[in-house]
Amino acid sequence: MGDFILLGKLGIVGVSECTCIFGNNRIEHKTGRMMTEENAFEWPIRIYYEDTDVGGIVYHANYLKFFERARTELFRSAGVSLSDQFAEKISFVVRHMDIDFLKGAQLDDELVVRTWPNSVRKASIEFCQVLVNNNGQTLCKALVQVACVHPDTLKPIKIPENIMSEIF
Repeated sequence: MGDFILLGKLGIVGVSECTCIFGNNRIEHKTGRMMTEENAFEWPIRIYYEDTDVGGIVYHANYLKFFERARTELFRSAGVSLSDQFAEKISFVVRHMDIDFLKGAQLDDELVVRTWPNSVRKASIEFCQVLVNNNGQTLCKALVQVACVHPDTLKPIKIPENIMSEIF
């Protein structure tokens, strides 16, 4: 995986090694525990025929859907409704994603998406996400920068305190 740098209103992020994505950056969860890879939010996924290509392997774009659903469910599990936030003119959009496809998932696989925050800034959250099989083997991993924006202007806005307190 190559280096990348994000520059702009949302801050600067640099990643040079795969292990840096899942390294020692820790965010304290509201339970008082640090949310890390070891105690990440987990969302189960089953691979259906509609998820696969003609060869029975998951089509690459579907991994993004799996990761999006897991991030949404992480918010929901913390009592944060993204539809309610949207009604209050708060929206979350993917600003950048660095993804590594390691091994193809197949029809009928039962998998888990593990999601945890790697870093939090005033207007963005960087999530680490890993898709693993029942044997604990990583099939795909991603570093996802999600920006908090006003849905009408798409300009960055500060993540509301109530969301920060519920999730972290």
